Amino acid sequence: MNIRTAVVIPYFQKKEGVLRKCITSAIEQKGIEDYEIIIVDDVSPVTPESEIEDIMNAHPEKIRIIKQEKNMKQGRARNRALDELRPETEYVAFLDSDDEWTDDHLANAILALDKGYDFYFTDHYQLHQEISAFDRMKRVNMEDHPLIEGTTHLYEFRADMFTQIIVGNILGQSTIVYRFKKMPDIRYPIEFTITGEEYLFWLDLAKASDKIAFSTKCECRYGEGMNVYSATMWGHERAIEKIYDDMRYRKKIFERYEVNDVQKNALNERITSLRQSFVREVLHRLTHRMPIDKQELMNFIKMDPQAIAAFIPGTISAVLSMVKSKLGR
Repeated sequence: MNIRTAVVIPYFQKKEGVLRKCITSAIEQKGIEDYEIIIVDDVSPVTPESEIEDIMNAHPEKIRIIKQEKNMKQGRARNRALDELRPETEYVAFLDSDDEWTDDHLANAILALDKGYDFYFTDHYQLHQEISAFDRMKRVNMEDHPLIEGTTHLYEFRADMFTQIIVGNILGQSTIVYRFKKMPDIRYPIEFTITGEEYLFWLDLAKASDKIAFSTKCECRYGEGMNVYSATMWGHERAIEKIYDDMRYRKKIFERYEVNDVQKNALNERITSLRQSFVREVLHRLTHRMPIDKQELMNFIKMDPQAIAAFIPGTISAVLSMVKSKLGR
């Protein structure tokens, strides 16, 4: 079979049943046959074979498993798949192992890409949401984007995607499908552990091509597995790590690209907000007698020395809040 499209799934899960839902949604795509599913087993505690052996036996030509020798995180896992694509692969779609597609996702994406677009994304449901990402974030003005001829829900993206990602991102990792043949050298940065690599990858795609299409249908639903980013809230053991990655990738944008004033202001505003979040998280841990990883703390301050000064107003604010809370009892 000639493989035009590869579905790349980095896999690391501690919970049984997660991958099965994901693979079922990928294997049941309608209106398309010439694709394969590449699972990169990142030394997952729950092995892919134990989850989907029967599906693999039923579709041996559709599923390929690549084994990592040690856990290398999602960026490296995706890069491994990209490095091992079949020579004839034209398009690449990404699907995280705790997410699920609707059965028309690939057909819609390939319809758009076959019309000459290089990059496709869709509306989607984020974790624990019943209102779509587009509707919740209100960052897509449909009047700016013309309907693609011959379709009812596919649109040409006419805004500046590079700016869109920085100022008000609307992309979801598991909704992305792109023309690999045109951009074969783009890879995920590998220094991030929770977030960041996907945004820089999308920014590289946006720099490489402005021929972008999207669907207003919700073609993906995020699931709850090892969804570290969505699950990491205040007091979570990896909260500082998440804030660190969030700030670091935004600072990396200044190093990797030329940015205009709008982009620069948006980045600096977010960096300031993340600095404040870091201070609040540290103070939260101190006041609740929670452990703090000293090396993690030092890494953050080394990356962002201005965080030290932010502790002064942050501490005052925390003390006032505690006093107000006690007086209100």
